Amino acid sequence: MPLDSHSHEDAVSLVTALRPTVISRRLVYRGQSDATWPLVPSAFRQGKTFPTERGWQTVGDRQRDLDAVSGGRKGRRYVQAFLEFGALVAFFQAADEAGLTLPEDSQIIRSKLDSESFDDNVWPDLELRSILALAQHHGLPTRLLDWTWDWRVAAFFAAREAIKGQTEHLAVWRLDANDLRVHTRLVYESYSPHPQGTAPRVEPKMPHVLHLVTAPGATNPNLRAQKGLFTLLQIAPGLESPGFDLWTSLDVLAERDTGRGSISLSKHTLPTSEGPELLHILALEEVTAATVYPGYGGVVQSLEDRRLWDRWMRSE
Repeated sequence: MPLDSHSHEDAVSLVTALRPTVISRRLVYRGQSDATWPLVPSAFRQGKTFPTERGWQTVGDRQRDLDAVSGGRKGRRYVQAFLEFGALVAFFQAADEAGLTLPEDSQIIRSKLDSESFDDNVWPDLELRSILALAQHHGLPTRLLDWTWDWRVAAFFAAREAIKGQTEHLAVWRLDANDLRVHTRLVYESYSPHPQGTAPRVEPKMPHVLHLVTAPGATNPNLRAQKGLFTLLQIAPGLESPGFDLWTSLDVLAERDTGRGSISLSKHTLPTSEGPELLHILALEEVTAATVYPGYGGVVQSLEDRRLWDRWMRSE
């Protein structure tokens, strides 16, 4: 469906638009410091590097290495998953050696990571997603995209990073999780086996499945404080994706998705000059660096943010 875009001139207007009015709706939010940025996971961004036995490599670097060995038989999708899998193995091993707690740790997971075997068509495996979410939240490039259940947290990150980066406009994205559930179910129904000569139950519109991924907050204090979760884009079972692929941004995919079960995505933008006022409003809502970054470091960051409000209030 067409992307629902809203341009706001002041922070109060943005807050009014984002504040939920219906309790039953399950909405998730993502804040971005630059409104021109697409919704692309860190692992899919141009020039992103991953840890390998040959140092940090891009997908292009690794593809050339593998092509020299395999004669060009490994496609980009495989190389992408290969690098992500290797990065997760390195993260798991380093965290384990440091004695850090890893979510849902088990012999099954350890065996899977030790085997160095993965299927790029279903990557990442269901049992690895909690560890992947932990790694993503601490800066490892993955195909998970960060979201939050709390619009205030998304607005906080958008405003704070936009001010630091001195961008022109910030953006807060909103995704309807209820629609996402219907979308996922209908896509799977569309491509499930059906009697020969009969049509699928649903006319396929989008050859991708978008999942919501949650992870244990007990082993990730920042994720818990930020009410964080993730989206994961996967190819629907047994279907190619002509014309666009996993590397296409979520906002573009959502615009191309039509009909029943389509993804409901909206974008709200605000001039970065309104960022200090937005931070001040959020502080009154008890959302500051001290609440989203539990610990003494977050407290110090919240004190630094107050200087931004003071300058803004003196200029009014």
